[in-house]
Amino acid sequence: MSFAAAIAAIGQALSTQRLGTPVAARVLVHTLNDARELPALTAHVAMVNCNWLGSAPKSLFAHGDVRGGQLTVLLRLEGGQSAIVSVGSKSQRAPAMEIILFGNRGTLSWEGGEPDG
Repeated sequence: MSFAAAIAAIGQALSTQRLGTPVAARVLVHTLNDARELPALTAHVAMVNCNWLGSAPKSLFAHGDVRGGQLTVLLRLEGGQSAIVSVGSKSQRAPAMEIILFGNRGTLSWEGGEPDG
C-alpha cells in the first residue's frame, strides 16, 4: 500500500470517531528512491499530520538533510497536539512505512512498505 492509500484508509478510520480526538502522531515514511524528494515529501507528510490532528502548526524542529537521506520533524500544533515525522530513502532491505495515531480513546497503528508511484 502506498502512502496515498494509507492516507485514505486512515481518513476513513478517523471518520468513525472510534479513536476519539487525535492528540499525537508518529509517522515513518522511508520509501524514497531519490533523496532530492525529501523536502517535498516531508512537507506533505507534515501537513497530512496537521489534517489528521485537526490543528495548524505552532512550531517545528527539524533534523537531517538530503545528503544524509533522512529528515525528521517534530511538530507542535496550536491545539496542543504533537507529531513526529521521519521521511527518508528506503533501506537496502525494503521500503518502510509506519503510522501510529494516538487519540483520547485509543490508537491506530498501520505498517506497510510499498513506495508511492
